[in-house]
Amino acid sequence: TLYTLILALLCEKHEMSYMQEEIITKLEEYSEKFAEHGVVLERINKKLEEHDNKFLEHDKRFDNIDRQIDFLATKTLQHDDRLERIEQNMVRRDDIAKLTRTLEEYVGLAKKKDDEMTLLSHDMIKLEGRVEVLEAMSR
Repeated sequence: TLYTLILALLCEKHEMSYMQEEIITKLEEYSEKFAEHGVVLERINKKLEEHDNKFLEHDKRFDNIDRQIDFLATKTLQHDDRLERIEQNMVRRDDIAKLTRTLEEYVGLAKKKDDEMTLLSHDMIKLEGRVEVLEAMSR
């Protein structure tokens, strides 16, 4: 490994001692561990990229939902305007009650007039009968 070569160059003139050999062994162990960690980190990186792609998909969906919410908000405001105009022009219960009372008064007056007309027509028939009797007498 790289560490072995570095130590070998440094110690080329001297014979390697026990301590140097142990250092080389430890460096080789660390080199293997770094290689293992590299594989693990690559797997983690791959997973992170997959998550990034998922986040991008979710972001697109959220953008779509945001557009739909904006559309609904706009429609709600339009409907609010329409409802205000309808409320201004619509007939309320009080108006209907007032109109009903007025109609009931007119119906009452019409009924009273009808009753009076009936009585007057009966009186008129009686009078015509009396007039005929009086005319017959005067002839």
